[in-house]
Amino acid sequence: MQHQPWDYEYANDESRATAWQRERNIEEAQAMPEYHEAARIVEAEIIEASRPGEHQHIPVAEVIALLVERFAAALQHKDLEIYQLREQLDALALARSNEAMLMRMQLEEVQRETRAERRELEVAEHVGRMLERENSRLSAEVERLNAAIAALQQPAPIARPALTLEDLLLTPIP
Repeated sequence: MQHQPWDYEYANDESRATAWQRERNIEEAQAMPEYHEAARIVEAEIIEASRPGEHQHIPVAEVIALLVERFAAALQHKDLEIYQLREQLDALALARSNEAMLMRMQLEEVQRETRAERRELEVAEHVGRMLERENSRLSAEVERLNAAIAALQQPAPIARPALTLEDLLLTPIP
């Protein structure tokens, strides 16, 4: 027979029934697939169940005082949490500020290096243009000198004396 939490005949006293119910709730929760994914309870207050029909009369002033006390404790706890979160926020803001400053300094360094490399590139391009002009001038000079050397290496034509009619008539034919 399955016993239920309200079945007090099963338990000798109220605490045993409460313990049994607590164990049953834990077993049922562990059997659920989302048990391991559920958020863990950090603080829990165990309240003993009262038997049906037993009612304690608590003065309203005591209930209000208890509520005020718990609210004040919760408020202090929240104030502490807010303070800690603000400290974390300040630390995070400082870290971000330092990171931004470091990144700005790195960016400025890269910009300086880029400007220096750009100047070096401009100088190299200028020198390259000067060398191209000089190369063109020297190539033209080499071609002119090669033409002069080629002209000097050709055999000079033999100069023949001009023949007159008389020379032609007096020359024997072989």
